[in-house]
Amino acid sequence: MDEFTTDTLKERLRERMDAMGKNPSSVAIEAKLSRSAVRDILSGKAKNPGMLTIHAIADVLECSYSYLTGESDKLHLAEPTDILIDVFARTSDISGILEAGVYRQLPPQVEKNVFAHDFGQRERKPLRSEHRYMYRDLYLYKMGDQSLEGLFITKGDLLTAVSDPNADSAPDGALVIVAHRLPGTRVEELSARKVKRRVKGFALSTVPSDWGGPTYPDIEVAERSEQFDRYKTVEGGDVLIEGVVVQLTRQLDM
Repeated sequence: MDEFTTDTLKERLRERMDAMGKNPSSVAIEAKLSRSAVRDILSGKAKNPGMLTIHAIADVLECSYSYLTGESDKLHLAEPTDILIDVFARTSDISGILEAGVYRQLPPQVEKNVFAHDFGQRERKPLRSEHRYMYRDLYLYKMGDQSLEGLFITKGDLLTAVSDPNADSAPDGALVIVAHRLPGTRVEELSARKVKRRVKGFALSTVPSDWGGPTYPDIEVAERSEQFDRYKTVEGGDVLIEGVVVQLTRQLDM
């Protein structure tokens, strides 16, 4: 985020807080961010707040992301409707099947490069980007299990994720697409998991139903690796955040 954008963000944050009678702490709490998140942006301590952080703040301040960042002078933007058409038109371009607890063998060429661009045996296929996501790539995934049934997301549902792999900017409760590699092995799990903030770090959790069914252990994240979208787990494994879920699509039998 450049200096001009940061200055505009600070100015419009103050403007919207004044208009709504809110203070930095109350906005941060409503947005499910750390209590100091908004204050850090205003003071300049947070020099490059993540896209999801700004989206969460914009929702609380009842304005668009583009207005806060200065991309638009309109307080509200009409939501585009073409994403569902695009998703249904390109269901053959699914970038992965999400199955918690299922670990698939990696091919030999991936073993040599732990952070190969094409994770595992999958080729990720970007959908058409939209203005509201800053022209970032969107990827389509299919739920292959019931690991999010507690959120009423079921097997067969399609999840669209925006490529914003900085999990540090994802608020508590955000859904992310996670590729998880066990330490010392050539196997990888691809799943959708909920971010659970800890006092230090965060965990990535499934949300099974309350009335039974399989449960899966949390992935406890220990530290960020040298690459900004990758993390080390407490067990010594590797985690790649492929994107943040922004859309659920369900095709009903009529």
